[in-house]
Amino acid sequence: MKTLILIATTLTSPALYAWDGSVELGGLLQSGNSPLEQAKAKISAKTKVELNQYELQLSGLRERSGQVKTLTNEQYSANGQYNHSFNEGDAPYFYAAPHYRYNRFAYLVETYSLTTGLGREWTWPIAEQPDADPISQFRIQAGVGYRQSRRSDDTHSAEAIFLLDSQGTWRINDNLSFEGNISVESGESVTQTLAEISLRNRLSERLALKLSGEVDYISPVAENKKNTDTVVSLSLLYDF
Repeated sequence: MKTLILIATTLTSPALYAWDGSVELGGLLQSGNSPLEQAKAKISAKTKVELNQYELQLSGLRERSGQVKTLTNEQYSANGQYNHSFNEGDAPYFYAAPHYRYNRFAYLVETYSLTTGLGREWTWPIAEQPDADPISQFRIQAGVGYRQSRRSDDTHSAEAIFLLDSQGTWRINDNLSFEGNISVESGESVTQTLAEISLRNRLSERLALKLSGEVDYISPVAENKKNTDTVVSLSLLYDF
């Protein structure tokens, strides 16, 4: 957690380019007959310099349950992306994106991937307020790359992959917005689909509450593993 706070402080330093993003913190503490402790943190940030955009996202989730506080969930991820637009505005762009994921109890315990390809983003601004946040945004991108994986049985694989990714935001009103994203990463041996939908309620200029649901679907998997992992969480966000 200290590392995430340090990174957030660095990203907001005036010495760097103007980064926009958010810090997300959530947790659950339950005692009694079914004790449960859960902590979640995520940092998302991006900056644009002329036709180049840089994006970074770090996240972590840890959960312990039972009287002896057995570890039942542990996930970490680090994602980056570089975009180079061909023109100003809603223009096609070239991208390169490294990804790292760790899920201790999933079939794919650890994966590293690097993809590159093309994407396009559309925005729909408010006609009366062209400088305000847009009513909605949508982005889709497709690319190819390479992935290394470590499975739950401690076997390893390395393969070429195809990636299809889409993200969207719809601002319902000044305080409420809906967000969704889905990505499909397909290789010869394993296909992984990651999806998240969320509802964000703004409390003030900087603070918001976020209710989100995440799905991680992997196919095929070993007989002793399930295809789908889900997480539902309520978090507090700070925008910078």
